[in-house]
Amino acid sequence: MSLPNVPTQQTAISIVQSVLGKKVIDISRFPTGLDNYVYKVKLEDGKYIVVRLNNLGKEAQYKAAIYWYEQLKPTNVPMPNLLASNTVPETIPYMILDYLPAKDLGDVYFELSVDQKKQLAKHMACIHSSVATHLSIGSGYGFADSYQTENLHSDWHSVLHAHLDRSRDWINEIGFVDPQHVEIIRQRLPKYKAYFSKVKPIPFLHDTTTKNVLVDQGKILGIVDVDSVCFGDSLFVPALTKMALLSMDAPTDYIDFWLQEINISKEQSEIVNLYTAMFCVNFMGEIGKAFNKDISEVSNTKKNLETKNKYEKILEIDNEEDFLIAL
Repeated sequence: MSLPNVPTQQTAISIVQSVLGKKVIDISRFPTGLDNYVYKVKLEDGKYIVVRLNNLGKEAQYKAAIYWYEQLKPTNVPMPNLLASNTVPETIPYMILDYLPAKDLGDVYFELSVDQKKQLAKHMACIHSSVATHLSIGSGYGFADSYQTENLHSDWHSVLHAHLDRSRDWINEIGFVDPQHVEIIRQRLPKYKAYFSKVKPIPFLHDTTTKNVLVDQGKILGIVDVDSVCFGDSLFVPALTKMALLSMDAPTDYIDFWLQEINISKEQSEIVNLYTAMFCVNFMGEIGKAFNKDISEVSNTKKNLETKNKYEKILEIDNEEDFLIAL
């Protein structure tokens, strides 16, 4: 097949029909996702599948996704079956998977009852416990494509600084938000140095948030798009999820239930707030960033200003003891 450098809907159709030998009768792109091009496809036999594609030269990401798929199969992580894949250099990388009839958690969150959120939180805690139990600890800290990933950090503290550095770089790239917000959060890290030094490089699924967690009728049906695993403090995940919910103006009781399930300490509760603040400045850096979508003009539009002001309000600090009161 002769394919373009950037995948299109026709690319997905060509790949499916060539690999599976079945005609595509309907196709639509999922609106979510920052990096991949993901399509829901209906085949001539009535079966639905999902096709993930990326740009030419992104095969390493898909090699990692396939690697972790194999690593996670023995665990209790629910995942769709992988039907076919391609990671050959100089071709469009892709993964063809079974379609799970469910929606991202963020898309159904406002429809969930309190009891359903409690059950989801319990299941999510079990999923992360299974990953930590079944997978080996890492040789270092941070985000890994495999256990052979080089240049991992020597400690968790360094991962946090690198995370803040990326947020600062994104903010400076667009120039819409004051980068000083990042440094204010950075100044809080030394207070918890003793805690960070005790963190072990335990594996966790860092992107199981309001996306990549497929929910149907209040139950987790599957976890998708595990392109990497993080070694370190798994409290990163509820913190990121909390920030995602705050960005949606959604109640964060799901996070409360999750943290109750894992029985965190008072200090760990403060750590979750700190991590949430770190993700808040990360979200600030995403304002106006294109990723794989058409970039919109970054100016003082009403929407951009409202988003910026909302995130700044989340970061309001009352006093040293309570830290992020808005959280």
